[in-house]
Order: sequence, then C-alpha cells, then structure tokens
Amino acid sequence: MKSNHSIYFRDTKGEEYFLFQVLNLGKDTDELKFVFNDPNSGTAVKYSEIKGKADKSDIIRLCPEISYHSDGSLLQKSVGYSPRHSTVYKNPHGEGWRRTPLENIGFWEPFLEYKVVDYRICKKVESTNPIFLPNNSILFQGNPFECIFYLGSKDNVRTKGSDDHIAFRLKEMASSVDLLVVVKPTTYSGEEVQIGDSDIKVWSTNNIIEVVERAN
Repeated sequence: MKSNHSIYFRDTKGEEYFLFQVLNLGKDTDELKFVFNDPNSGTAVKYSEIKGKADKSDIIRLCPEISYHSDGSLLQKSVGYSPRHSTVYKNPHGEGWRRTPLENIGFWEPFLEYKVVDYRICKKVESTNPIFLPNNSILFQGNPFECIFYLGSKDNVRTKGSDDHIAFRLKEMASSVDLLVVVKPTTYSGEEVQIGDSDIKVWSTNNIIEVVERAN
C-alpha cells in the first residue's frame, strides 16, 4: 500500500512552510516512514541521547528518518552519506522493544511529538503530492506550536478541531490505520543547551522531534 505525502502549513501572511513527509514503503506489509527536513534546503537534523546537552556523541545527518514498522518496532535512522558517516539505527525504547503492531492498533496511540519554534527551518525545495493543513489564524502567527502524531484504526469516529487547534487526519495511511496529527499552541519557545561537559550554555530555538513514551 505505497503512498507519499508532504504536509505543509501557511502562516497568517500566506507564506508556505513544509511540516513533514510521510510515506508507506511497504510491499507485502505496511512500513511507515516520517521525514522532517529536506537536505536540499540546507538543513540537517541532530540526534541526541541527552536532552538539553550538545555532546560529541550526538549524530548529525542530512536526512534522518523515523519509521514505524508493521511489527510495532519504531526506529530512528540516521542515514550515512559518506564513507566516514555510516547509517545508525536507534530504538528509543531499547533494543528489540516493540510497540503495538500496525494491524492491531485500535484507539488513537500517540508516538511522536514535534515542536516547531523556527518557521525558517520548515522548508522543502520540491514536493510530490503536497497537502496543506487548514488555515488557522491563532496557531500560525509565527508563534511556536506543537504537533502530536497518533496512529489509530480507520474505524475510529471522525475527529474535530477547534479555534485554537487542528485535528488533521490522513486516511488509510496503512491498510487498517489512519494517521492523526493534532496541532496546538505550546509554551515551549526554546531551551538552554549545555555544550559538552563545559560550563558554556547557549539558547537553542531549534525545532524538536521527540518519541512519545512507549505503549505498555
């Protein structure tokens, strides 16, 4: 069930911004992949084990991916782009851990959280099959907002937004599963980041992608 969608939003001035790309790359099974940047636009993503700290163990890649596989494994893939930079896979829940298999997901299960602080990072050179979120004069004024990503059965009742948040549903992202993205305001506006083991700290306004706590 292959598919490929790039999701965008417009700010209150009408400027267009890339939010994320979601693909189903499966042949015999559903395999979902999420991408949050376009290396051709001059951006990269940093993977860090420790929140609020920039360390030599951090991994910086031009186009990393987050994948949700049919068996329930959720992996962060830092794609290698030269002989000096090999591809690294990380399971944020621990090696071998599985979330709910895609075909067994019922009610909405959150799995990713994306905080957007700097709109300028949200750019893509070219998209196939772009989809725009509904316009919202409260959310997209240039202020930070957050997106919570859910997977749930396509039989779940219709979802509704409100004046201050969007409930965007992408139907049949997998054979029996829809993707739901809830976009709402956030009080997060950046964070202080410690540089290694030094006393140096900088204020970071980078956009943040986090995996939601694993399902029990």
